[in-house]
Amino acid sequence: MSKYIKIAVRVDGDSFIGTGHVYRCLNLVSYIKNADIEFICKNIDENLKLLITEKYKFKFNLINKNNENKITSDKKTWLNDTQKIDCEKTINIIKNKNIDWMIIDHYGIDKEWEINIKPYVKKIFVIDDYVKRKHNCDVILNNLLKDKNRYLNYINHNCKILNGKEYIILNKVYLQNKKLNNNTKLKRINIFMGGTDKTNETFKIINKCNLINQELNFPFIFDVIVGPGNKYKEEIKNLCSKIKNFNFYFNVSDIYNIFLKSELCIGSAGITVFERCILEIPSLLICFDLNQKKVLQGFIDANVTKYIGTINDNYLKDIDENIKKYYNNYNELKNMKSNCKLFFNRNHLLNFSKKLNHIFHKDIFNL
Repeated sequence: MSKYIKIAVRVDGDSFIGTGHVYRCLNLVSYIKNADIEFICKNIDENLKLLITEKYKFKFNLINKNNENKITSDKKTWLNDTQKIDCEKTINIIKNKNIDWMIIDHYGIDKEWEINIKPYVKKIFVIDDYVKRKHNCDVILNNLLKDKNRYLNYINHNCKILNGKEYIILNKVYLQNKKLNNNTKLKRINIFMGGTDKTNETFKIINKCNLINQELNFPFIFDVIVGPGNKYKEEIKNLCSKIKNFNFYFNVSDIYNIFLKSELCIGSAGITVFERCILEIPSLLICFDLNQKKVLQGFIDANVTKYIGTINDNYLKDIDENIKKYYNNYNELKNMKSNCKLFFNRNHLLNFSKKLNHIFHKDIFNL
């Protein structure tokens, strides 16, 4: 595999859109060997830009925003332009670069954008979560999809579908065969509500957990992780500094090692569900909407995570009940830990790496 391939990544990430798409793309391309990578972004937080350029050392291109267009909860507005205009701006960046693969991870991009970019790239790789948009691409990856047939009316007939948990995109650090936590009682609990947490659920969870800790005479240590897009970070940091047994972490690069300390996590839906699972750490799952529950139903059915509601439900009551239950009966957590190992483990990532490199290199050099 001596030949190099050129890859461009079109992705956005900020406090409104969320940061997960950028992290997912960074994780994906880090597995690809012998590749020149560049990112193309428009709506991007400065700390994510620095992550791309400083930590990963990838090339970075910033597309000009249209200041007249506002981003709303409607995902169609997240491009900040029409698909035609956004694609034209992207073409101006790549048109003389002989790009082999265009990777797209964006809820605002579909078939229209992809058809327009086709003359300027050899292959298109789309990362998707929901079967709602039509696509015209060479490969589509949706690791939460069970039934490939759901895509039949949404993609071109020659598109390769990569689906299921064998295509989960995690940071390469999870390939490490590191010693896992083997405590025999519940001592340490992690709290992480994703990169943005727009409704500040973290603050509510901390207050509830502090009351539980007081009631039980402080048997627990809580590690609170706040993502880079969280606008409440100072408020949360200040709260953690005032109460006993709460550690505060902001925009950490070693979330892997923080997770490893825990016997239980309280967290949102997203890629961290898989990260906790591969480290054999059960979790109490809170969803920002019911769609997230649907796509993570497999985790719930496998009893590796316990769903305790959306942010609109009384999930704090469930946190109280479950922490006390696991504190008094650690065997329940131990069983969930065993289920994690069976459901998703390091071997899934090793196979993912091999398959991914085969696709990106073989498909190009056999053109």
